[in-house]
Amino acid sequence: MAFLQRHPVDGDFINIGNSVGAGKANTPNDVLVVQALLGIIFNDGGPRFKKLRPGNRPVVVSSKLEKDTPKLIALFQREELKRPNPQGFCDQAPATTSSQLKFSTQFNLFGRASLFQAAISPEELIPRLEREHPTLQNLPRRASELIIGH
Repeated sequence: MAFLQRHPVDGDFINIGNSVGAGKANTPNDVLVVQALLGIIFNDGGPRFKKLRPGNRPVVVSSKLEKDTPKLIALFQREELKRPNPQGFCDQAPATTSSQLKFSTQFNLFGRASLFQAAISPEELIPRLEREHPTLQNLPRRASELIIGH
């Protein structure tokens, strides 16, 4: 299940409890978070991202793994994280004290979506996600040092 994780510099971000992608756990709440972030990036992120969408269709946010969800994750990994062989799945971000955090797809999805959100509205990303997806309200908070990354 998704949860709020404190970053000592950047504030809170929404992390996922289980991996999202083909053959992964795909817990509905975690899938919802990843899809909602992908939606902000690929639907609201400007023409560069809109033209990359499979079939040029808007991102579906359904809480279940859609056919395009792994493709969109892989596109993000290739375009934003510059991975030559994107995996197309998203694991839980490691502890914020980990040097590996900056390589995390989940952490970078949240960061990029936050930038796009700031560009289109004064509303911050977490309140927007809670408003648009009520199941994300009152997410549990975990201390970063207690989180074990995958």
